[in-house]
Amino acid sequence: MPQNKKQFRYRLSFAAKILLGALATTSSLGYGQEGTESIRLQQRRDLSQNIVIGMLTGITDHTKITIRIDDLDYPLSATGNGKPFDVINRSPKIVEILLKRPPGPGTITRVAYRFFNSERSLYQALLLSEVDFAVLSEEAMAHEVVRNNPVMLPTAIAKKTHSIEMIVYNLQHEILKNLEIRKAISFAIRKQDLVVHVIDGVPQTKGEVAKGSVFEPDNEFYPDVAIEEYRHNLRRARDLLESNGWIDRDNDGVREKNGIKLKIKLAYRGGIELEESIARDVLLACNQLGIEIIGEALAASELEAHLSSGKYEAVLSEYTFDESIEAIYNFFTNPQTSFIRFSNESYLMQYKLSQQTSDRKNIIGLAHGMQRTLNNQCVVSFLFFKWYDYAVHNAAKLQNVRDASSSGINPINLWRLSGREK
Repeated sequence: MPQNKKQFRYRLSFAAKILLGALATTSSLGYGQEGTESIRLQQRRDLSQNIVIGMLTGITDHTKITIRIDDLDYPLSATGNGKPFDVINRSPKIVEILLKRPPGPGTITRVAYRFFNSERSLYQALLLSEVDFAVLSEEAMAHEVVRNNPVMLPTAIAKKTHSIEMIVYNLQHEILKNLEIRKAISFAIRKQDLVVHVIDGVPQTKGEVAKGSVFEPDNEFYPDVAIEEYRHNLRRARDLLESNGWIDRDNDGVREKNGIKLKIKLAYRGGIELEESIARDVLLACNQLGIEIIGEALAASELEAHLSSGKYEAVLSEYTFDESIEAIYNFFTNPQTSFIRFSNESYLMQYKLSQQTSDRKNIIGLAHGMQRTLNNQCVVSFLFFKWYDYAVHNAAKLQNVRDASSSGINPINLWRLSGREK
């Protein structure tokens, strides 16, 4: 991403508070209860130096929380005397830690990570000030929180470059191993609409359409020659299916071939408003094509189990790629790190050659070649790059949450309790 775009995204994060206040929403909301955990946690909220962070089961497994202290990320399972916290309570609903630091004015010592099954139930807890900090997937929902609970303050968090949303396919599945089907799905999806409607913005302000690569088009790793962008083209999608023998023979709206109905399960992170919106748009686009998409909303732990076991068909996935040829290989192929495990002779040879040279120009050229193979084989359907998540925090209780220098969030040990609630 060039410097001017980075500066634009940085400036936008400062304007996000104003933009959030200007938004209007007409959502009709329904809320549920999270059970007795809410009551027990509320009883502890009068303890000095205690805060609550809202987490989502669709995004984070409660056993795999990462805690950022200063400039280091510590897994919950960290051991040794150098670990800067102790775990004092652990369950699927609540994980509590004590930070190992001398108490002082405004210092936070006790943190409770409270887990919710959906953003809507997390939203309710934010309205009631039962949660002091949370990250939401949609700007409109962050605005709803602030509008209905004035003590909450929004912050637009700049995501890492090349954070891409995509549909990943099981290349061993009896239907999805067919290249024409993967391409047909890619041509059926209206990616521009996803950027405009799903992330509630226009291209180049909050996100960007993915154009056939894991990298954004202005990056040197983007292969701008001989690459298919898979723009919406329903006629081309239909031709691919029909030429391959997939026909709706009994007029039920679903194509079939050799007695096999064209039905595909699409797994996604459950309870996340953004993911549900994307899955719904993909379902509608594929239904027009005669492909029945069956949505599967899963918790993070369930989704990981599906992927590691190979018992999945298609998965809506968000992933952030480093600018390196190793990042491509590790995600798509490396048997130690990849659940896709794509294999192609030319592709593997290009990666092997990249490990035998230190010339950056040659490495980038080989990365282009690997991506052209991935693109031609439609290993995944690249959808869009999302540039921001949206945090809200209780400004009546917390200070120094936002890191103004990086458009991000400060490590938790730098947060301070405000004078009003110390």
